[in-house]
Amino acid sequence: MSHSGDRERRPEATSKARLRGDSTERVARPNSVRSVPDDGSNSSRRRPAAGDASRDRTRSRAVSGAEVAAVKRYRVVLERDESGAWVANVPSIPGCHSYGRSLVEARRRVREALALWVNGAESAELADDVRLPSEAIAAVRRSRGARKKLTRARDVAGSATADAARQLVEAGLGVRDAAYLLDLSHQRVQQLLRSL
Repeated sequence: MSHSGDRERRPEATSKARLRGDSTERVARPNSVRSVPDDGSNSSRRRPAAGDASRDRTRSRAVSGAEVAAVKRYRVVLERDESGAWVANVPSIPGCHSYGRSLVEARRRVREALALWVNGAESAELADDVRLPSEAIAAVRRSRGARKKLTRARDVAGSATADAARQLVEAGLGVRDAAYLLDLSHQRVQQLLRSL
């Protein structure tokens, strides 16, 4: 399904912005990679001609450093079509696209499509580039910022409350009196004192 004509006709297409993820990485298509036979003549590491099957079965299944470094990152552009479905495509791999009724479904399906084009798609990192109107993106960013501030404020309040409980008890007040002054239950004050 082509949306190139839709982008030109819809005025909101120009007001869309990235929600997150903006790095792209070029990946060679599998059919453009030429295989080279290995005759072993330039090999710096020699392997035994016959393997030991029992030893091979007991080898560690740990992932090698080369495999860890091979984890790729792909930018996935997610935008809604006129029917309300999410269309997902990987711009660095032409032809790799899918769709879904929700963002979660579209991401799952585009990973399946990516597996048809590249090896290691199951472990690849997908960076979302969700295309929404700028007002919606601003609202999402405000919400995330407010939740981060709330989390920080909650941490500061918890530390201040624990410190106040400690100082009240060290000043000779009982746990129940400290709880009354802090407007907490005496059980909560005991928890705070144990956490110090």
